[in-house]
Amino acid sequence: MDYIIKESCPRKELRYDEVIHFMPWGATCVTAIGKMLKNRLEDDEGIPVLLIKGSEMNRTTKDINHFKTEPEEFIDICEDARQTGSS
Repeated sequence: MDYIIKESCPRKELRYDEVIHFMPWGATCVTAIGKMLKNRLEDDEGIPVLLIKGSEMNRTTKDINHFKTEPEEFIDICEDARQTGSS
């Protein structure tokens, strides 16, 4: 599986600095792949990854403030990474 992730993430060709991956509610295989993708990109490439679970967007079961803070924290991480990379 690691080979598939490495081959499907050509950073040099796509030139991406961060990734947001949406995982639909109830899609177990997408959730597993999302976690592997996050581990691969963050650990091996140093690319920040935000995993958004569809279940967290359900206002009846989750506090909407939680959904707001996580992307804000991710933006801060990305901005810090860009400043560090440009120094």
